[in-house]
Amino acid sequence: MIIVGAVLFFAALLIVGVLLSPSSAAPRVVRLAVARNDQVSSSRSARLGARVEALADRVLARSGRRGGLATALDVAAIQIRPGEYVVLCLAGGVVAGLALATINGVLGFMVGLVGASLFGRWYVNSRATRRRRQFDEQLPDVLHLMVSLLRSGYGLPQALDAVAHQTSDPAAAEFKRVLFETRIGRDTSDALASTAERMQSKDFEWVVQAMRINHEVGGEMAAILDGVGETVRERQRLGRQILALTAEGRLSAVLLTAIPPFLVLMLSVLSPGYFEPMTHSPGPLLVIGGVLLLLVGWVWTRRIVKLHT
Repeated sequence: MIIVGAVLFFAALLIVGVLLSPSSAAPRVVRLAVARNDQVSSSRSARLGARVEALADRVLARSGRRGGLATALDVAAIQIRPGEYVVLCLAGGVVAGLALATINGVLGFMVGLVGASLFGRWYVNSRATRRRRQFDEQLPDVLHLMVSLLRSGYGLPQALDAVAHQTSDPAAAEFKRVLFETRIGRDTSDALASTAERMQSKDFEWVVQAMRINHEVGGEMAAILDGVGETVRERQRLGRQILALTAEGRLSAVLLTAIPPFLVLMLSVLSPGYFEPMTHSPGPLLVIGGVLLLLVGWVWTRRIVKLHT
């Protein structure tokens, strides 16, 4: 019924818009007046949106979260500002909350509002994590390309420029940022260190440290990067091997955590009154204790099989 009502509402809006829109035979003065009114209303909407975004930016700045959110959006390659992100999350939460409010009232509205915000944060973090993982996977090939260019007579700036234009994202975007920062006066090693910090790459931190040591004590840059690249390649090979050996444990953690909620849902559907005794004392305490033990088991199992670098 909600979907049908929404479709009818938007259809009515479309019909009204068509009926009220000026025809091609209307006088030019009327068309200009309508266009001017549209421009005024759009400018007012733009000003209102800018004020809401500015308010969200101020709230983030006062809470000290604007910088972290801006970095996460930048790493995730989401081309919006932190204020715009907050406004979009709030708008999505309001829409989801209104949709769920038709089912469960105020509780549904709160669930939709919080759930949309959490989903937005999860989406940004997952994209940022995926791009950081891709950057680490590209690092051995990037170092191999830099070593080849340095041994063929290129300097470090020319090698970085070639890497920025001959590799794919996210490495290409990050090295283009490094080139831009160096061209406006920032030290190359500082720009590379900023990239390593933004991408949270320990392997690239080693590369930057090797470059700094070479800059201070001298030596052949190509040979140093070749050795660091081999070390990074072996670390990644060992990490993939550990992931393969711990696959059974990680799958067991997922299954053991998912089976109890699945059984509760299935029994609730097949026998609606099966869990009615749990609504009386001490049932709620037992439910809370079971959920806590389930979460502890999940965290414990994940910590056991987690790869620490």
